[in-house]
Amino acid sequence: MSFDLEALAKYEPFSTLSEEYLQRLMDHLELFELERGTLVFKRGKPLAENYYLVSGSVDLIAADFESEVIQAGTERARQPLNLLSPSPVSGVAKEPVVVFRIDKEFLDLVLAYTESTVEKKVEQAGEEHQDWMSCLLESPLFNKVPPANLQELFAKFEWVEFEPGDVLIQEGEQGDYFYVLEKGRVAVESRSQTLDVVLRPGHYFGEEALVGDAVRNASVIAQSSGGVMRLTKEDFRVLLQEPILQFVDAKAWASLEKQGAFKLIDVRLPMEYRCGHVAGAANMPLGGLRGRLDRLETGINYLITGDGGRRAEVAAYLFNQAGLDCSILSCANELY
Repeated sequence: MSFDLEALAKYEPFSTLSEEYLQRLMDHLELFELERGTLVFKRGKPLAENYYLVSGSVDLIAADFESEVIQAGTERARQPLNLLSPSPVSGVAKEPVVVFRIDKEFLDLVLAYTESTVEKKVEQAGEEHQDWMSCLLESPLFNKVPPANLQELFAKFEWVEFEPGDVLIQEGEQGDYFYVLEKGRVAVESRSQTLDVVLRPGHYFGEEALVGDAVRNASVIAQSSGGVMRLTKEDFRVLLQEPILQFVDAKAWASLEKQGAFKLIDVRLPMEYRCGHVAGAANMPLGGLRGRLDRLETGINYLITGDGGRRAEVAAYLFNQAGLDCSILSCANELY
């Protein structure tokens, strides 16, 4: 059976992706046929893959034997057959079917990469040779790093010199360093969007691919001679990311819920949100989050629902970067 990029784009959340990323996902999915009566997936088990129906029909059977028939080509069939994890239903082929499945972890990586885009033109720093350490310390993000970590963090930075035209970050490559521009000018460029971003001394970049453990979503190219201070991915994770990203488990959630002193944010796509979400959570997809952060109220404890996977971590990082108090609700999948 023919199954191409156009066919894949009819499913959710693939419809939001460009051809380039659809091809990456196509290379990782498995398309297969099943006979009538074959078990597609079993209820009650955490599933590593999302299953989608291409042709035929599937019975979704609950523990009380109530069933729902999903027919290929319908609106419901555009969504994963296993909407929740663990799945409360088993999927059984009602007739010969064609199904494809794709690893949730890889899909989450691609979504985190494509949605964490550069949206705003960066304001130019006032002086060409600002003290890069002072710039970092003045950032709301670094205000949340323990002093002991800051001291070790600055000791771990290494100097790298560049010349005009040097590529410091290549779009599509795996993230390996966090950078702070110490001297000179660099431009941010992307194949998938039009950017007008020039960074000057004191600006930092490259962190989102490290937080989301994803590939780079843009290239950074030197416009002049200069230099950067860079930090390895592992040092970034231990000294900066882990102290900043705070998680709320089920026990802490029970206490917070009684107090009511928080605002829930779900950064998944609207389709994912509609399929199930924590009660009271507002949907703010990661792709448009940057443009909304400066309009959010301060002095509130924001909770990012952890069902967003890596996207939740990227979002929490962006909240903290904007000076907003934010944690990740790690038990979100258990609350709906």
